[in-house]
Amino acid sequence: GNIRKDEEGGQVAVHEIREPMVDVLDESDHLLIVAEVPGVMQEDVQLELHDDILILAAEKGENKYRKEMLLPASFSSSNMSFTCRNGILEIRFIKEGANG
Repeated sequence: GNIRKDEEGGQVAVHEIREPMVDVLDESDHLLIVAEVPGVMQEDVQLELHDDILILAAEKGENKYRKEMLLPASFSSSNMSFTCRNGILEIRFIKEGANG
């Protein structure tokens, strides 16, 4: 997640900030995003939501993660909740009009 190829020179470089592995699960009543952020606790996670763009940032010591994701729909931050346990971050968006 932290090794990227330089666009211009084609050089491979190790970056301090890693891009976490992410799964997006589009369920009938909610959207679930699961990200792997080893070494990070819930209080270390920062989420920014701008309509259909989610920016995930987490930092604890040398463990630094950042990912910008395009969501399949626009969501409100009032419909968003998240938990982070044992390095697994789960972000849940309740879909408008969903029951429960």
